[in-house]
Amino acid sequence: MSVILKRPEPWNDIILYCKGADNVITERLDHDSEQQTILDKTHKDVDTFSENGLRTLMLAYRSIDNEEYESWKKEIDEASTATEGRAEKVAQVQEKIEVNLKLLGATGIEDKLQEGVPKCIEDLRKAGIKIWVLTGDKLETAINIGYASNLLDSEMQLWTVRGNENANEIIKNLGDISEKLDKIENEQGNDAPEDALVIEGAALAHVFGDPEARQRLLDIAVRCKSVICCRVSPLQKAQVVELVRKSHNVVTLAIGDGANDVSMIQVANVGVGIAGQEGVQAAMAADYSICQFRFLHKLLLVQGHWSYVRISEMILNFFFKNVFWVFPSLWYQIYSSWSGNIFYDYSFLQLYNIIFTLAPIVVLGTVFNMNRERVMHN
Repeated sequence: MSVILKRPEPWNDIILYCKGADNVITERLDHDSEQQTILDKTHKDVDTFSENGLRTLMLAYRSIDNEEYESWKKEIDEASTATEGRAEKVAQVQEKIEVNLKLLGATGIEDKLQEGVPKCIEDLRKAGIKIWVLTGDKLETAINIGYASNLLDSEMQLWTVRGNENANEIIKNLGDISEKLDKIENEQGNDAPEDALVIEGAALAHVFGDPEARQRLLDIAVRCKSVICCRVSPLQKAQVVELVRKSHNVVTLAIGDGANDVSMIQVANVGVGIAGQEGVQAAMAADYSICQFRFLHKLLLVQGHWSYVRISEMILNFFFKNVFWVFPSLWYQIYSSWSGNIFYDYSFLQLYNIIFTLAPIVVLGTVFNMNRERVMHN
């Protein structure tokens, strides 16, 4: 994320400030000898922050002269008004200005879990729901959050795929993990420990470009109890959700609390947005909006259960209603030489639809609501 500011007197200059993940900012820095020393020290601090479970960002800046800014502004104006490929063109122009940055520093903040998150995730896993975490945090931070939220436990076999390797090495790493899983399952059978996969976004970039690697990733992920994708961009979040939804033909639910989760929420079959300190962008783009993560427990396991029961009962009710309506008329046509005469009187037509459309909904809705209130009270 970048912002360009014009400072007043006595500076009277144009400054670009940029913040982002350490791997993203590092690519855009001006790697002179003096800055390289500071960068090495900053990376050590960022790694320490991550190992302690803090969420990290790096900050950078650069001065822009007026001629460069005016030239870039023309390009960004043209890209932002393009009728085709606007997003790609805007991204390309933005890449031109985010170069030769000077490192400003790094931040590490504690992002505490909301109340009831570990219990909610544990219950969802017990219900047979496979949970994937897609986050922009560093690998160490993501693992710590996984343990804190009961997504990971000490008895799990943790498999990691880092992004600092080339495509061939990543594909080979996935193949080795698959072979080891086969060996463990053949030797230990049902006594084999549960598995969890942690993969970085840089590795996902190579995986998405190779069909064989995508299939290997899916094969491994299906056999793992938990999956964590760290250092992923908003676009990669959407790609992961779409990959799982299309490859396994399953119903996917995506939940997020910020603007960077909007693309993921829109790709999933069901989108849930959390309205809170991160803003309301995710909630506005979602199918359902909640204010805390723990309410997902009641949304899925309580309201979702009763919604499933109500819909199934209403499908059977309307199926019976239509069969009862159509078959006498069809049978009557045989004896009326298919003349199109109506078997029922017009008054009975209207009365039938009113009674059998309105009454079952009122009765079933009342019964289900009473049962739901009794279960929630107990």
